[in-house]
Amino acid sequence: MVALFPKTKNKLKNNIATEAINSENLVCRAILEIKKRSGRIGNKINISTPFKNGDEIEKMNSREISGVLNKNNTDNKFILYPNLEPLLLVNYKRDYLISKEGIRLTVDKKIKFSSVSKFNPLNCQRKLGYNKIIVEIKFPIELRDSLNSMFRKTGLIPSRHSKYLVGVSKLGISSYI
Repeated sequence: MVALFPKTKNKLKNNIATEAINSENLVCRAILEIKKRSGRIGNKINISTPFKNGDEIEKMNSREISGVLNKNNTDNKFILYPNLEPLLLVNYKRDYLISKEGIRLTVDKKIKFSSVSKFNPLNCQRKLGYNKIIVEIKFPIELRDSLNSMFRKTGLIPSRHSKYLVGVSKLGISSYI
């Protein structure tokens, strides 16, 4: 899967999120993220692009995107196999919150899926909406017991969710049960 995400360097992060209001931050530039998963273990690689935002990438087809990835892979962070191509584009609005205790909360909404074509630009593909809001919580391991207690009191039930699997299912590429 190839998806667009901004990745802020740890040294730029702080408890009051000053980087979020920096007009030169990564949200104003496009980063391609490649996710590779083997079982429950995942790995992410971020590749810089020459683009200022994701709108420029959406004008490309999968062959053009692969060309950009190969050109910007100067330190061989990943291998692009010639028979593998992007399959799914996931667009969404993300709100990012962090507490002073280090609890990170992301809220993904306005989720849309579209297939990726060898020949047609991404912005020409039909987008299928997903009417759910996905909340992800990441936290220091030492806070696990107190967060579990909080979840029990609220009646919320933590669960796993994959936007990728939902997307390929909605597009009829695979089943997600």
